[in-house]
Amino acid sequence: MLADENRRHMERVERAYRLGVTDAYEVGITPTQLDPGNYALEEFSGESLEEDSATALRNEETVIRFCLDAAKTSGELLPDLPDTFDYLVKRKKRRVELLRSLT
Repeated sequence: MLADENRRHMERVERAYRLGVTDAYEVGITPTQLDPGNYALEEFSGESLEEDSATALRNEETVIRFCLDAAKTSGELLPDLPDTFDYLVKRKKRRVELLRSLT
């Protein structure tokens, strides 16, 4: 269920990116660049469910931080981009609550 939701989230971001960023570049607006190193996700060890759940929780928090930063820096481009990231933040916060309830 979580993997399917991740795919839908990725598709939503890719769609907003294609539409918004492409249009913004055409008119000469460029977003503030984010450093990908600040948003690296951790690999799952597979050693225990507890450890992997904790890793999933940290990864979700990293994705939330990325979405908040991306919404902030893309606000001057087109309204669809921050709206997309704000939507994802709400969804990811629900997932954080779910993951916390499992640990």
